Amino acid sequence: MLLAAVGCNSTKTAATEEKAAVEQRGERPQRGGERKSPEEMFAEMDTNKDGKLAKDEVSGRLAENFTTIDADSDGFLSVEEIKNARPARGGRPGGGRPGGDK
Repeated sequence: MLLAAVGCNSTKTAATEEKAAVEQRGERPQRGGERKSPEEMFAEMDTNKDGKLAKDEVSGRLAENFTTIDADSDGFLSVEEIKNARPARGGRPGGGRPGGDK
């Protein structure tokens, strides 16, 4: 019976394995689920499937910061521009805390 108990405790669930894989890639999970890769987010937002995102295809912070993220000023966002715009591991642009670093 001891072997069965040890075996059960050492078995990883699919969710645990996915969490470990996300951490190994240097990503952090979002609240309520795992963080999507920039490529996955891009594919979901690219509603007309033209390989670029127009301002009317994005929402939230991406729309609010569209011109800043659009590094080549062509009026569209590429996967690379989105990757470069992602905040550092601190989770906030500039790495600061809410209300500023005091």
